[in-house]
Amino acid sequence: MKKILSFILAMFMTSAIAGTATVATFPAGEANAAVCNKTLVFGLRPWYYGLAAEYEDATGGGKTCAINKPGSEDKELAKFVWSIILNISFDLALMVGYVALIFVVWGGFKYMMSTGEPAKVAEAKKMITNALIGLVIGVLATIIVNTIMLILQGAATN
Repeated sequence: MKKILSFILAMFMTSAIAGTATVATFPAGEANAAVCNKTLVFGLRPWYYGLAAEYEDATGGGKTCAINKPGSEDKELAKFVWSIILNISFDLALMVGYVALIFVVWGGFKYMMSTGEPAKVAEAKKMITNALIGLVIGVLATIIVNTIMLILQGAATN
């Protein structure tokens, strides 16, 4: 079981590390906000999601995605910091949901393989119940983080 969890954690960490590149260069006309702020494997967001924009490359070789640095105003700096915190929180909540879903499947497998033994059936039902509770918590956390992010983006434009 520890090997499976270690593998899952390594998979998520690899996808998170792969998305930490802050600058990417594209041929002329191909970079845009959607490319600069794309999600990673399994819908995970890079920490800079929503903060990157396209710019003309200084060498004239195309367009570049770069992170918009906050200005000197406290409001801009607060939006920048909170965007990073919420992006990381979103990824953590999403990972909780994925892990809970894996445990629901694992509990279902244990339930099928219990062969009617009361102790094994009770253990499998408890695992499925706890995993479903975790899944609901993960989904609600993701919804809350997305709502806060939308409010933050709306407040920043006003």
